[in-house]
Amino acid sequence: RVFNLEKDALLKIHLQKLTENKYLLIGNIHHIIFDGWSLPLLINAWFSLYETLISDKNKETDIQVVQYSDYAIWQRKSEYFIEKKDLLFWQNEIETEFKPLLQYDYPKVNDLPLDSQVIHITLTDELFEKIKQFNKQTNSTLFISLLSAFQTFLSVYYDEEKIVIGSPVAKRNHPNIEKTIGYFVNTLPFKAAVEKNESFISFVNRNIKAVSDVLAHQH
Repeated sequence: RVFNLEKDALLKIHLQKLTENKYLLIGNIHHIIFDGWSLPLLINAWFSLYETLISDKNKETDIQVVQYSDYAIWQRKSEYFIEKKDLLFWQNEIETEFKPLLQYDYPKVNDLPLDSQVIHITLTDELFEKIKQFNKQTNSTLFISLLSAFQTFLSVYYDEEKIVIGSPVAKRNHPNIEKTIGYFVNTLPFKAAVEKNESFISFVNRNIKAVSDVLAHQH
């Protein structure tokens, strides 16, 4: 069902009775108040409440220090949410214009369907083990090594030195909001200059700092 943001509650719960002892709990939640990180938090909260209701003992629940509404108010009013150093970083980071590399199969029109597809790629155990060894060798992460490989591929395929890839991040960068149910996910641009005569290991080492800088200024 489509949400009416002006009238509807953004979280709707329905309990459907299937048999005498079997029920189905259905939740419909708008994405603007809920991200993928929040799903296990909500499920754990439901199970905790259910166990409290069916048991004779009162179970202490994990009271969140920061509620999502508290975070939203702080974000709106705090002068420290976006610091000067973050503004300076992004002004320098995105000052250069980049042309889009991936072209549409058909011209864009206003009534174009919003359907999309996800391409799943399964890595063999042998290849995944080699990637883990490479990450250990370069002191990098799986995200950085795969991002670097994709940036290198796009650079070679389109014969472009400067590559920008957008990627979603959890943005749970403070311990107080790690258990907060809400929408924190953010899409960040990861920019790279791929040099033709540079080794891949050298490029990954440069990318480690570049990715770290972007994550450090993601407010």
